[in-house]
Amino acid sequence: MVMGVPTQHEHGVRQAGFTLLEVMLAFAILTFALVGLLDLRNNSMITATEARNVRVASVLANRVLSAVQAGQFNAYELRGREDRYDTLFPNERVKGLERFSLKIVIGESEIQDEVTRQAEMQADSGKNRDQTRLDRQLWLNDRRERELTRQMGQQVDTEKLELEEDDTPDEDTFEEVAVFVYYPSPRKLGIGTVVRRARVTTLALSGMTAEQAGELSKNAETTGGSTNSPTTTQSTGGR
Repeated sequence: MVMGVPTQHEHGVRQAGFTLLEVMLAFAILTFALVGLLDLRNNSMITATEARNVRVASVLANRVLSAVQAGQFNAYELRGREDRYDTLFPNERVKGLERFSLKIVIGESEIQDEVTRQAEMQADSGKNRDQTRLDRQLWLNDRRERELTRQMGQQVDTEKLELEEDDTPDEDTFEEVAVFVYYPSPRKLGIGTVVRRARVTTLALSGMTAEQAGELSKNAETTGGSTNSPTTTQSTGGR
């Protein structure tokens, strides 16, 4: 055997070593490719789910706002209260809407307060989600207590009530109304919001017909007292 010339056995071992290295490199490249594909797939699913939820929330917001404009229920009784869609429309129960909620806000000042609150929640969402959820629940509880107090006739935030209690609902007086729909947002890892706004007559907001409002006004003139906030509730089937 000549010195310095590799034997057949040594040459085979060297070839096997190069082949194993190539296999390892191939596995590494395949792993990176699979990770990239999975990440792309997850992003696509998140985008598709987000788009679907926004679309559903937009449909719900438009549906509720149309119902308010048509006077299908007393919106004053629901103002500032977060509800599920099927609470307002029990005959329109749709599977999959359990995680969607909505709120009817009346008056420009209250609308701006809600917009500000949503912006603050979004800003805090990346810092402390647990604290944000707690603050949200506390805020909702406070709103419910205030609503109950208002319904009991006690004075609550009177400077924010744009419709005075002694005003009779009519077709000539308008209020700014916004419907907020909250939907699960996988992109934000929290809650997203869709808002629809419109100017609505106080007659439609009260859920009354023109005849009922006229009768209310006559009764108030006869008794010489206040008409108070409208409490007559129309069925969801329309005026």
